[in-house]
Amino acid sequence: MMNGLRCVCLLAVLVAAGVFAGGPSRPEIAVAGEEVQVGVMGDVTCDAAVGLDDVLALVRSNAGLLPNPGCMVVAADVTCDNNVDAVDALRAMRFVAGLSNSEIEGCEAVGAAIMQGPSSYAYIAAAVTNGDITPQEGIVYGVMAAYGDPGLPDNLKGDDGGTPSSLAVAKAYEGWSTLTPQQQA
Repeated sequence: MMNGLRCVCLLAVLVAAGVFAGGPSRPEIAVAGEEVQVGVMGDVTCDAAVGLDDVLALVRSNAGLLPNPGCMVVAADVTCDNNVDAVDALRAMRFVAGLSNSEIEGCEAVGAAIMQGPSSYAYIAAAVTNGDITPQEGIVYGVMAAYGDPGLPDNLKGDDGGTPSSLAVAKAYEGWSTLTPQQQA
């Protein structure tokens, strides 16, 4: 708890000093060979950039004040120690402030792209874009992928290891009214 309080105090000082003006630019979501970018190390708010909002989300989550955002699963543990704590928030804060972080062997740097093989969601999105399935079917298949439903067609199954399932559920909620009664069942 005390470490979280120290981070909040340091954050307040940095904000007051204007350190966050003109922070790092947003990386483009890219496809590289058979891998796709599924996140950015330190981006816990799912906006493809590490910023003040991510630092605050990490601090609040560490203090028990905020449920973990979906991208927290993929990108929050910037120390790669299987523990999301104030040290992760501090490393993200240093990145946002333009300060250096020491390298951790076997761990991507804060701000680095997190890559994995194409996810089910990528295959589903491509199928919608190509007109192979309707957007409503895409919503249904996204929820099936989120819950590991064996009924998901094989051609839509991908590497979902680092993909937050909460995003598919949020999409289903947003598009619920567009689904047929059969799809809602």
